Amino acid sequence: MTVCCATRNEASTSRWRPRCRSCQIAGGASFFFELAVGYADVGGLRGIAFSIAVAPVNVHRKLSGLQLGIINVAEKVDGVAIGILTLAGNGRLQPLLGVGSLGSAHLAMKSVAGHAFTQLGAGIGEAGDELTLDAGVGGHIRIGSYFVEPGVHYSSSQSTKDASGPALHHDLHYLVHVGLRLNQTLDLLLGAGAQHGVLRSTVGAWKPEARAGIGARRPENCRHYSIRSPRRRA
Repeated sequence: MTVCCATRNEASTSRWRPRCRSCQIAGGASFFFELAVGYADVGGLRGIAFSIAVAPVNVHRKLSGLQLGIINVAEKVDGVAIGILTLAGNGRLQPLLGVGSLGSAHLAMKSVAGHAFTQLGAGIGEAGDELTLDAGVGGHIRIGSYFVEPGVHYSSSQSTKDASGPALHHDLHYLVHVGLRLNQTLDLLLGAGAQHGVLRSTVGAWKPEARAGIGARRPENCRHYSIRSPRRRA
């Protein structure tokens, strides 16, 4: 099922018509809402367009607003895209390797598109007795060669000796990372914040936390996602 509601003044003739761009895959539902505001002049509409796209799988050419789904694909995101996997022409899919002050090493995959990031990863304790799975979401603010990423991460830790047993503890991590683009292929990240226990053995406990890591990136001129619309029959 696809639901679409949109209005846009295409020219100075004040002709308004709906517009919808969305995708339905494998029975998933795609909901797309677009609101355009502006004023008409000789050159057509001048204004701001805001879109909300919510679906298990989202595919759009250009989106100004919010894209929320399990998988998001777009040529350009001018806003926020949140999903397990996000591919955008003006974003990146970035593997990360890092260490934490609480005694763990992490390997993660981060999706950055527009002004947001999502991250999935795993870590292991320094003694090798704990395996941690984590996920995070937050903002992405770029300032020249630097970027700032405030975010919230959730982690669940399991004993490596009894993988089928209950989790040892569940935690929330409130972190702010500052990144520096070392070159076209590497980023350096430093983060600080706090860990808050929410379930099991660490419930209610607060601990300061720091992280450091590196992220690989593809050169800017190698990233391109092109989405073609199906041709209309004459």
